[in-house]
Amino acid sequence: MRAAGSGRRAGTRRRPDRRPTAAARGYGSRWSRYRRTLLSRPENALCGRCRAAGRTRAATDVDHIDPVESAEDPRFWDPDNHQALCHRCHSIKTNTTDRDKGRRKR
Repeated sequence: MRAAGSGRRAGTRRRPDRRPTAAARGYGSRWSRYRRTLLSRPENALCGRCRAAGRTRAATDVDHIDPVESAEDPRFWDPDNHQALCHRCHSIKTNTTDRDKGRRKR
């Protein structure tokens, strides 16, 4: 049984997010401008993973192909390390292939 509207099973809890804020990780106003610019380009209008699977879905997120830990990582701003994805594909990639890569071990 799922909790109404949450997409999770009833009685389950989401782990607390102990990471620094998005802005502290480098996703502040500069990233917002960069993201907007990247997604406004015609070649980045559609989700790359959906397009490869024969689906048409608008790209909404900019993904680091190789995970990065912070804005100090040289790959953080490298355009060759970015891809346009829809939110669903970005979440799936982050939760499967990126888990613990590029993140500090606790």
